[in-house]
Amino acid sequence: MTAAPDLSTGRLPDLLLVGAARCGTTGLARRLGAQPEIFMSNPKELHFFDDKWDRGLAWYRSQFAGGAGTALAGEATTSYMYEEAAVARMADTLPRARVLAVLRNPVDRAWSHYWFNRAAGFERLPFGEALAQEPARLATGAGLRPADRPRRYAYVARGRYLSQLQRLARRYPAGQLLVLILEEDLADDAGGALARVRSFLGLDRAAAAVDPPERVNHPVRFRSRSLARLGSRLPRPLARAVSSVNSRPMRYPPLEPGPRRALEERFAEEIPGLARWLDRDLSCWS
Repeated sequence: MTAAPDLSTGRLPDLLLVGAARCGTTGLARRLGAQPEIFMSNPKELHFFDDKWDRGLAWYRSQFAGGAGTALAGEATTSYMYEEAAVARMADTLPRARVLAVLRNPVDRAWSHYWFNRAAGFERLPFGEALAQEPARLATGAGLRPADRPRRYAYVARGRYLSQLQRLARRYPAGQLLVLILEEDLADDAGGALARVRSFLGLDRAAAAVDPPERVNHPVRFRSRSLARLGSRLPRPLARAVSSVNSRPMRYPPLEPGPRRALEERFAEEIPGLARWLDRDLSCWS
């Protein structure tokens, strides 16, 4: 009879893909998991450093037990970048980890976040009203736990990347932090971006990449909300089976010019400061 593994001494991740949400992190996590040297957790988002800290390191180590024999292990939880407590816990627990962030035009990120919520049934307000209600929702939560409020309703706040990156940089040296831009790096040059990430992780840049399907984590519309709620309480394999028959992909409309300009004004000072901090041209967001 084989002895159970000692989870008190098991592996911890070498890579943390920390966000931002709705910026292509799911696709990148799948590309990384397709590399023979990298094991990515399943589920993708473990939420250990924010929601499940009380489960302890033994539980966290157990999530990477399937990666025996791989050079690196990683996970991708998009709320880590935004949560101050999560960053502190990450740095204290994994000071040598490589930290990867993906950014997207914050206007498009907010619109995608909104429609993802609309499709899931979490959002009923018109977009403009949802933005106006954001501060109150983050403060009072509309019945949500404090940790869940920004994940649900921080359409603008989660797109204020500069302060989030600066917080990461205070805890991790520059050589351990890599920032990618969705539009230029992942969308326009996915192969080059993957080679850059491999180099960042200390792997051979030129190794062949295995590409998973291009479009992932798209908004879906549920045929039955009641069945969707039931599925969320089932074990993961059953939940996936229920979702496959109860949902269909949904394409959301483009953001109209007026609301887009109004939202761009909210980030008018943020983006130039971010560009200077990254030492990178962000005109692709114009």
